[in-house]
Amino acid sequence: MEYFVSFGVQAQPVVSILAILLGGGCTPVRVFLPFVLLAVALAVSASVPNDTYNDISAYIDQQTVSLPPPNGTRDDLVGILGIPGECLTSDTPLLVSDDPVTNVGSIEIRRWVLATCQGEIPLHGLVGIPDGDGPHPLALAIYGTAGSPARLFGLDGVDDYHHAFALRLVEAGYLTFVPTITTEPSGAANINDLRNQLHKQLVSQGSTLAGVEVGQLISALNFLEGEGNGDVLVWGISVGGFLAAHLAAIDESVDTVVVSQYFENRRQKLLGEIDYPLVYWQYENADYIIIPGYAQLFDDVRLAALIAPRSVIIEVGADDPRSLYVEAIYPAIEALPGCSGLSVGYGGHEVFFGETLAAVRGCGQSKSPG
Repeated sequence: MEYFVSFGVQAQPVVSILAILLGGGCTPVRVFLPFVLLAVALAVSASVPNDTYNDISAYIDQQTVSLPPPNGTRDDLVGILGIPGECLTSDTPLLVSDDPVTNVGSIEIRRWVLATCQGEIPLHGLVGIPDGDGPHPLALAIYGTAGSPARLFGLDGVDDYHHAFALRLVEAGYLTFVPTITTEPSGAANINDLRNQLHKQLVSQGSTLAGVEVGQLISALNFLEGEGNGDVLVWGISVGGFLAAHLAAIDESVDTVVVSQYFENRRQKLLGEIDYPLVYWQYENADYIIIPGYAQLFDDVRLAALIAPRSVIIEVGADDPRSLYVEAIYPAIEALPGCSGLSVGYGGHEVFFGETLAAVRGCGQSKSPG
């Protein structure tokens, strides 16, 4: 989930000063009026951009207009995300922990820990195993802000915007793994503080949080592919959609990706003016999604081009303000080789599942159940 914050002038301190100084009659006014006026002038000037701000802002606007069409390559994406080299080998990570958690009807849920990235960055998660003989098609389900593996399997009793879609994938016949990504629980005071902390530390080292997380998933697929029947579906919502799109753009073992509530006019989201709805740089606690140099090389159509001719399914809520312009960019995605689909649900920022899964099957995932 994404949040934005607006900035304005806090006039209350100035009003308080005026009230104190004017409350004592004419003499305090005569004595302190110059200071009062100075305080008011300073408060007002602090809220008005200075000439240098305006010049730099104009320069940014000019640079934005003159950006060439995004034409980043897969190697460019690996580099700009700063994916650790340890995650990009063909090594199959060891399953270092495999513990039973619970059963939901005939579905078994277990906790796995994989020694991803040559054991340097282990990946934790839950796996749901369908009833019946395998092998089953593999699904990787990635949650958004305030999610968790337990929530995606419906184990914590909370039905939020994820709508337990990992459990529904298992019910549909997919062996489904939900990796643990960094996010605060719902109700936390500062959503995504932990993501921002890790991201800023990694940026200083030439990497990004997204790069490390995508790297873990690339490494994990070297193991997970062997557990399935050969077809790989990745489905992510919100932050999870962000990771799913980049994973599929880089890792060609992904056959089909569902990007839920993420695809947009990316350059406008990153660089747009203040009146562009929910532009990223206005957000509170969204530093983790600002990747140096990204807008010069990539937008969401370009990501889809790196995925094609593999299948790209876009899921969007008709009332989700975060994805107002996805329908405007979809024709360019639809024109790419391979199969694509746009699933528009009657609702907001949430998983709709049914029609989206039908689109996955309609794109002909060869071994998908049903």
